[in-house]
Amino acid sequence: MTDIRNYGTIGNPGTVMPLVWATAPDIALTVVGADLPARIAATVTGPKLHLLGHVADLDPVLGAARLAVAPLRFGAGIKGKVLDAWAAGLACAMTPVAAEGLQLGPALAACVAEDAAGLAARIVALHADRLKNAAAVRAGRALLRRGWSARRVTPALAAAVSGRVHVPGASMVPLRGLSAGAGMVHAVA
Repeated sequence: MTDIRNYGTIGNPGTVMPLVWATAPDIALTVVGADLPARIAATVTGPKLHLLGHVADLDPVLGAARLAVAPLRFGAGIKGKVLDAWAAGLACAMTPVAAEGLQLGPALAACVAEDAAGLAARIVALHADRLKNAAAVRAGRALLRRGWSARRVTPALAAAVSGRVHVPGASMVPLRGLSAGAGMVHAVA
C-alpha cells in the first residue's frame, strides 16, 4: 500500500478520493490537521482513509508519504502546507487557492487542478508516474531555494524587525511612518 498525505484542511475527500480510488484503488489517504470537523470524521470512512487529526511532529508523517494534497477552497497568501510538502521532498497536488502567491513553472503548474476530477487526476498521475513526481519535487525544491531559503529569508526578516526595508541591489532603506493597527504593521513611505 502506498500513501498520500493531506494536512491542514480536508476539503472534501468524499468528492475527490472516490475518483482516485476508481482508478487507483491501492492509494491510501492520511489526513493530518487539528480541528477535524466531527461530521467529516463520522461520515468519511474507508479502509484506505486514515484520519490522524493533530500530530506534534509532521516529519514522520510526511516522510512516509509519496505525495501531498492541498485541496484548499479558501485562504489567502502563500500556503505553508505546500512549502512544507516541497521541503519534505514531496510533490503536491493542489487547488488554485493552494497555489496562490507562488510563481509556478510548468512542472508545478501541472500539479494544480480546479475541480475534483482534475485534482483526482493529478493525484493519480503524481502517484503513478515516478518521473513526473520527481520533476515536481525538483521544481518545488528549486522554488523554495529561490524564495524561501535562509539566505533569502534572513535579510528580509532582519529588515522587518529593524524597521528597514531591503531593496535588492541597494543598501538597507529605513521606513518612515511605521504604525501598528489591527495586529498589522503598516509602512508609510
